[in-house]
Amino acid sequence: MRLSVIASGIAIGLVLVTSRPAAGHAFLRRYDLPLPLWHYLLGAGLAVGLTFVVLAIFHTDRAGKFPRGIDLSGTLFERLLTSPVLQRALATSSVLLLVFVMAAGLFGAQEDPFKNILPAFIWVGWWVGFAFFCALVGNAWPSINPWAAVGHAIEHAFRSESTRPLPSAIGEWPAVVLFIAFAWSELVWPDNAVPASLAGAILLYSAITWTAMTIYGTERWLRRGEIFSLLFELFGRFAPFGWERNGRLVLRPFG
Repeated sequence: MRLSVIASGIAIGLVLVTSRPAAGHAFLRRYDLPLPLWHYLLGAGLAVGLTFVVLAIFHTDRAGKFPRGIDLSGTLFERLLTSPVLQRALATSSVLLLVFVMAAGLFGAQEDPFKNILPAFIWVGWWVGFAFFCALVGNAWPSINPWAAVGHAIEHAFRSESTRPLPSAIGEWPAVVLFIAFAWSELVWPDNAVPASLAGAILLYSAITWTAMTIYGTERWLRRGEIFSLLFELFGRFAPFGWERNGRLVLRPFG
């Protein structure tokens, strides 16, 4: 037992000595923020303090007294959102946008990530900006998911959809594993801002997603394994516009 403890201590010490600094942001270049430091410290402190105020106001049973939401089913707004023409236009545009940013990542400027649209588009515009949109407005990912659009198009072209079920025992663990890989890519992977490397990672994710959709069916994989469908659906639960389980579109209070 004593030898095991000593050996473990030596191994941990070697790991700590040989470890490299971890990157705390997707872009490794230093950038000096344009406002004084105390502005950011004050903003951070207010954010934490106001969080406790919100919890104190909406804690216990008071949240259950909020209205369920305004039913928008059958309204012009709902018919517009579910219009087949709009849905096809959004799906086609999302696929074309994916092709465009992938081409920029593979064949565009490589020496400076700020001169290529792919890193900023993925890490800032999409992962940050669109995630906030889903939480503050509504989950629009099902309409603009390019991987789902391609999966549905393949099924429509071949007029067949796989009926093979995912093993119930694995639950949503495929999505969990993919999310861990995505988080590692964002925070640890040193080449996450290199356009060609980032494009290669997206191609790998695309291959995994479309292969799983072919084996298990597009809709089934979207519900169990496509990580961004699950994440943006979770964010969308906080938004004022949302779809209930019975298919109704409702306008509701935040959260």
